[in-house]
Amino acid sequence: MRALFLLAPFALAGCTQYESLPVTLRTDGGQVTCQLYGINQVYFDTAISWPETMTEKVADGYCVAEGRRILNARR
Repeated sequence: MRALFLLAPFALAGCTQYESLPVTLRTDGGQVTCQLYGINQVYFDTAISWPETMTEKVADGYCVAEGRRILNARR
């Protein structure tokens, strides 16, 4: 168990190479800021800020759609 805690910082540090810089989208409901992950998937793409009038689920949907748009543009 102790080895797991010692390795955790290294495992988390490795994730940063797969993060994008925050991406801000202009939507009809306001600005949504997304954190996009990976270049070959959109599963973890998520909103990190969104308008109070918007739900997190809707904001995440915009982020996944943006990740999918970028992914399709690379193909």
